[in-house]
Amino acid sequence: MLEVRDLHVYYGAVHALKGVSLEVPQGGIVTLVGANGAGKSTLLKAIAGLLPARQGSIRLEGQEISSRGAEGIVAKGLCLVPEGRQVFGTLKVIDNLNLGAFLLRGGKHQAKRQELLDYVYDLFPILEERQNQYAGTLSGGQQQMLAIGRALMANPRILVLDEPSMGLAPLVVREILKVLGALNQKGLTILLVEQNARAALKVASYGYVLETGGMAAQGEAKALLSDQNILKAYLGG
Repeated sequence: MLEVRDLHVYYGAVHALKGVSLEVPQGGIVTLVGANGAGKSTLLKAIAGLLPARQGSIRLEGQEISSRGAEGIVAKGLCLVPEGRQVFGTLKVIDNLNLGAFLLRGGKHQAKRQELLDYVYDLFPILEERQNQYAGTLSGGQQQMLAIGRALMANPRILVLDEPSMGLAPLVVREILKVLGALNQKGLTILLVEQNARAALKVASYGYVLETGGMAAQGEAKALLSDQNILKAYLGG
């Protein structure tokens, strides 16, 4: 579904991604792990149209998207849940969710917007309870639910998440990963960058290990979890 080929991204003179390639099959959960500074967030931002690629290809369902820009990529069905959640703290929960559906403006899309909103509230009932609360007053876990819910309001076919467990309690992390598993069971394709590499590999079917801007390893998630060299080098095992 998503194919990245020989991707090179720069920050000024700094060569941040050096010929990175990966694939995310339709209906799968693929995780990307690696140390801080390896380039994981850079890769996701490039995929989502937030950083330009100097060289290489990013294809979604066979169509090149690297030059479409962020809004165009969302319209094609790929949505990013950014690192740090980045909810609009001075807006209410319901306003944050409605902003996620910005491509579904106008009366003709009203029924679809309500359908998506009901779906998000079914996944995260606390958001419905607090829909009129300012997002900045939510707990970290609730803000992460809101960030995911806002992305789902765009009705994506592939969801890209950057460190969804960052700063959250273990119980909340398990809940978030459980929801991602449920979304995948309903057919949503997922690309996940996660600091909790072991937990991510447990929910994923395939994994990539990024090191200083290049791919160091890849394989079935279970195989990566059982590889002692990978465990020692990248997973703290």
